[in-house]
Amino acid sequence: DHLSDGPFPTRESFNEWLGRQSVSTDPLWFALEVRGEECDARGLAAFRCVDEAHGTIEVGPLIFGFGLARTRAATEAVFLLLNWAFKHGYRRVVWQADAHHAASCIAAERHGF
Repeated sequence: DHLSDGPFPTRESFNEWLGRQSVSTDPLWFALEVRGEECDARGLAAFRCVDEAHGTIEVGPLIFGFGLARTRAATEAVFLLLNWAFKHGYRRVVWQADAHHAASCIAAERHGF
């Protein structure tokens, strides 16, 4: 409901979508894999509305698996995304959440947005 793509009826349809996203530059996707004592989970994160000329970039969508959501590892993933953006010269990072998706709003607030 809250993403422009999906839900995916089959694993194959998801893999096809993921293949198309892997060559996209806007949104610019990152795969998240976390290993350690806390969790072994996967997720996806992206930047979109990339505007190099004005130094702005938008966080999202963020898709955290159940084992990653609301963990220190999720916080670290957001930190690493922001760090990447600032290291690549972006001066303004925006996180827009769907106001009807409570989990997104809570996550944005949890991470300081």
